[in-house]
Amino acid sequence: MNDSPHAADAPTPPGPAGVRKKRHHPVLISIGALLAVILIGVGALGIYLGAIRNSFDQNVHRSSGIITTSPEAKQGDALNYIVMGTDTRDANYERGRSDALMLVHVPADRKSVTIISFPRDMWVPIPDHGTAKINAAYSWGGMALTVRTMEQLLGVPIDHVAMTDFQGFKDMTTALGGVTVNNPRASKQDMAFPAGDITIQGDAALAYVRERYDLPRGDFDRAERQRTVVQAIMRKALSADVLANPGQFTSFVSSFSKYLTIDSGLTDTELLKTGMSLRGLTGDDIYLLQAPVSGTGWSPDRQSIDNVDQAKLAELSTALKNDTVDQYRTKYPQG
Repeated sequence: MNDSPHAADAPTPPGPAGVRKKRHHPVLISIGALLAVILIGVGALGIYLGAIRNSFDQNVHRSSGIITTSPEAKQGDALNYIVMGTDTRDANYERGRSDALMLVHVPADRKSVTIISFPRDMWVPIPDHGTAKINAAYSWGGMALTVRTMEQLLGVPIDHVAMTDFQGFKDMTTALGGVTVNNPRASKQDMAFPAGDITIQGDAALAYVRERYDLPRGDFDRAERQRTVVQAIMRKALSADVLANPGQFTSFVSSFSKYLTIDSGLTDTELLKTGMSLRGLTGDDIYLLQAPVSGTGWSPDRQSIDNVDQAKLAELSTALKNDTVDQYRTKYPQG
């Protein structure tokens, strides 16, 4: 039996001490949502942009009432997106919790994208609900409460939000013909993954990012694997070979968009505008960080939690407000 603070497969809602609810939902990667945002307009000089947009529009779901921050709250031209993965695509009902949560920062100069992952067990204030694990926000109030929680935590308005589920992740890696990552630590609990460069797709890719019991740092090693796979997906999707292949790229967009829900404000026009502003982006311009955590611990009601590093969080908040995330990234390359 593993008695470490991260031994359970999912966080526990506030309740009697020691009570855990076992879940069977896989860890989810929400990078498909990000790719919908930044790639929908990168379709090679309009040669097959129409096919990509049609594929996206025929599959994606849009939901209203998620973004409530007034436009006056926005400062500058930088963009902040929330992308999340969960066990349901229904934005209007409290079913399950978000298993992956990321903030995507696009600076005003559009020369890079920084993806900041937030561990699901981060112990943070949830508006109108007290303090809890960050992924409880989705359980209690769906995408809208997740947005409010992140805005309160970081002190910046969220421009748009997108959500996908695990099947979209599996299909993405398959549509790309697999992605190659460097695996620093071998594991073999659910599926064998040797150390070194490995190519994964479909069920194997999902097993790779789910594993934690056979890794020395548990959840933190799993989060590192997730970020590595995210980067590999984006690099391959942005590669010349994929972008120059209309059939593969359109299949790739279709593979995740049918599992995707976005806020209603993220219109085709907005997607195209953002995508075109990022058309010079390459895989090397994608940066991955971990939200600042000082370590693990226990909540007053004995839940295993990740403690927020408040000093670094304040620096991150300032960097987001001032559009100086590149400076924060240089100071804290791992987040």
